[in-house]
Amino acid sequence: MVRVTAFILVLLLIPFAPVRAQWTTNGSVVTPLPAFPPVAATDGNGGVFVAWQAGKQFEGDIYLKRMDAYGHALWPPIGIGICTAADTQNYPAIVSDGSGGVIVAWADRRSGDWDIYAQHVDGSGASLWTPNGIPVCTASSSQLNPILVSDGAGGAIAAWWDSRINWGVT
Repeated sequence: MVRVTAFILVLLLIPFAPVRAQWTTNGSVVTPLPAFPPVAATDGNGGVFVAWQAGKQFEGDIYLKRMDAYGHALWPPIGIGICTAADTQNYPAIVSDGSGGVIVAWADRRSGDWDIYAQHVDGSGASLWTPNGIPVCTASSSQLNPILVSDGAGGAIAAWWDSRINWGVT
């Protein structure tokens, strides 16, 4: 009994180190490419997915990178090209699929007008839908600035600005 009490007393006297974030002091580099605007979603394992438009604001493609809980890149330095189709893709949105992957949506001008496309990517970086994404809305006029929320069943609900709607602005 005396030994157990002494052992517990010794354990109580050992100073415990404070818990700290494991990322470097000034953060971790996600991409060496110009990136506009970056968006992020959890990977469900303490890490993060980051999506962005590589290039200038209105010229570029959509890229994605996964970082682990320690800030280490799990994919190539420039990330993986989610959409590198002709013309311009921009304004990505991202949401976790609840199974270690993400769904990314963006505005896409591959066919003239701005349309909304999306891609489902698993935790290893594999695209689960058609290369360069599937069309979400390709209606006449332009659709821009998508946003995503989880549907709670591994998918997403998307909303966007749509120029077919006349808000009475002249």
